[in-house]
Amino acid sequence: MSQEFNLRYNEIQPEINANDNMPLEQSECVTYYETEGHARNVCFVFENGNRIFLNYAHLLFCEYIHEIGAINLIFTSHRIILEGCNTGELFKSFLSQKTQEIVVQSSRYNTFLENDSAIVFQIKVIQLPDEGV
Repeated sequence: MSQEFNLRYNEIQPEINANDNMPLEQSECVTYYETEGHARNVCFVFENGNRIFLNYAHLLFCEYIHEIGAINLIFTSHRIILEGCNTGELFKSFLSQKTQEIVVQSSRYNTFLENDSAIVFQIKVIQLPDEGV
């Protein structure tokens, strides 16, 4: 019987580096599903760490307002307003139900991110009355 048992614990743990306090990179601000599918949710992550998710099946309306870089989403129970810049591609990803998670970025970090990436500075959540829209 061999006594060379090794847990390899250090290989499993992610490295902690000094850049953890830097702004999120482009791929971490908005994440997408790899393929279109059924039963999808979209998760909204706020600056304080709070999260909510809503199911795409309850998405009734999506509007892109180019002049102010906003997206207006109306679900059966909530209205979500996303404000940011370069949100046109984000709107298209809602159309194909590919957006999985949106993380709010402070507007002070927009110079660190690529110019063509979608950046959401604010998420407003309004709960709709029980009778809907």
